[in-house]
Amino acid sequence: MPLYIAVVQLENAVENDYQKLHEALQSRSFKTATYAEQKKEESMHSLIATKTGNMPGVIDAVKNAASETGKIFSFTVMRNKR
Repeated sequence: MPLYIAVVQLENAVENDYQKLHEALQSRSFKTATYAEQKKEESMHSLIATKTGNMPGVIDAVKNAASETGKIFSFTVMRNKR
């Protein structure tokens, strides 16, 4: 099965929100790693996750997991070219 990489960003989120996202993605069989990059006056956080399956299923799982945080979110899902 293909491997997909998802990058999820939450708007106006704190660490606890990303912890919720991390747990929600893991409960949907994603493998996750956190990435934080400090900007001049704000921090930008993303959560990077991987999962095998099909594109529509992965997109639905990401949307449902991100919705559990109660935050506005954006995400990108890419197929890993092996």
